[in-house]
Amino acid sequence: MQTMTKQDSERLETVAAPRRMLTVKQVAEELGVGAFTVREWIRDGELPAIGFGNRSGYRIEREDLERFIDARRTGRKVSENRV
Repeated sequence: MQTMTKQDSERLETVAAPRRMLTVKQVAEELGVGAFTVREWIRDGELPAIGFGNRSGYRIEREDLERFIDARRTGRKVSENRV
């Protein structure tokens, strides 16, 4: 029986927990906006993304999207007694 090396363990962690990459379309659908708006946020530097060439477009990491959303929270409390 072979023992697992540290390098094998790190490789397994990478495979077991891959980075979740989203397309512009997926981000747009999740946020309820158009793909054009998502691309504007990327071009303006508001939403970090990785470019994969003209045809493949951008990919956005799930963590970056979560930070983007968190940065836009208004901080207003939702009233329990809405009329």
